[in-house]
Amino acid sequence: MPQYSSGLKMKESLQDELIDMQEEQRPRPGNPTWEKLHPEEKKLAILLSMRAPLSTRAIAAFLDYLVILTPVMLLSGTNYLNYDSRFLLPLIFGAFYFGLANSRFFNGQTLGKKAFGIRVISLKPEDNALFPYPGLRASLLRYIVLYGLMTVGAEAFENVYRYLDIAAPPILLNLHMLPLMILGCANLLTAICDPFHFSLHDRAARTMVVRPTSETDFRYIEDEQEHFRTLVSKGWPKARLGLISGFILGAVLWFAGIPAAGQVTQLESLRFRIERRWPVRFSSIQSDGEQMLVSLIPLDPTTDSPSDNQLVEAISNFYMEEFPGESINLKATILRADNSK
Repeated sequence: MPQYSSGLKMKESLQDELIDMQEEQRPRPGNPTWEKLHPEEKKLAILLSMRAPLSTRAIAAFLDYLVILTPVMLLSGTNYLNYDSRFLLPLIFGAFYFGLANSRFFNGQTLGKKAFGIRVISLKPEDNALFPYPGLRASLLRYIVLYGLMTVGAEAFENVYRYLDIAAPPILLNLHMLPLMILGCANLLTAICDPFHFSLHDRAARTMVVRPTSETDFRYIEDEQEHFRTLVSKGWPKARLGLISGFILGAVLWFAGIPAAGQVTQLESLRFRIERRWPVRFSSIQSDGEQMLVSLIPLDPTTDSPSDNQLVEAISNFYMEEFPGESINLKATILRADNSK
């Protein structure tokens, strides 16, 4: 691999100029300006031109969701008996799908990425022995940071609260969602602000999503991995803006979802105790001023199960036992597996 003297290192001002330059203005091979660039400047220009557009990545991700959703729906059917474990099926299937497809086993391409000609490459030295694609470990890490942590964090805590029969203010029962909201917002905004479109899961796994315009471009990545790893670190100052903004936005959205006061707060505080006592799960809890509007999902549609009216009456009585002197006008919408009400 060629080594360059300190005299050929890219100047910070030119580096910033290349990063901020519009795509059509950026020098490319064959352009008169191209030959005037130092080797490291050429690498930066090529890498910037190959970054996959965020809009393309978003559409590819949507197609991949459909790929996962189809078998998950076929396997899950309409059985709510294992409702609390429902998140494990897409989680495990997604780990196999994204873990394998984004790795060197499938040339860094899921079906969605393949449809749009984009792929994941690795910037880790140990992953570059044969191909510039992530190894299985890096690909799984990428999936865990993007989907795994948020899915498990959102579902597992609720199962624990239900098992421990916990009643607490909603702000405490939803505290586990705060870091997850921050992670989701920071992941998106970091990718937007980073000049190379690195999201947090890309940085954690040291990967990059690219769209090579030619085989020459792709080979250029393969031959110059070490210098590319140095160049992509230059985007971190701008990425920090997205990270900080993500922290703020995630915290604001989380706090906005916490009920302020009144019977909604009181019923929310009893949610997991109610779900432990009766075969039902809350889908939503709202108030229209005069009534409490709740959506309930029955879990045990057997002949011994309480009827819809019995279930609503039992919840109302339990509420009034926990809050003596309070009355509640509960109107429930029963959600069935066949979408009937």
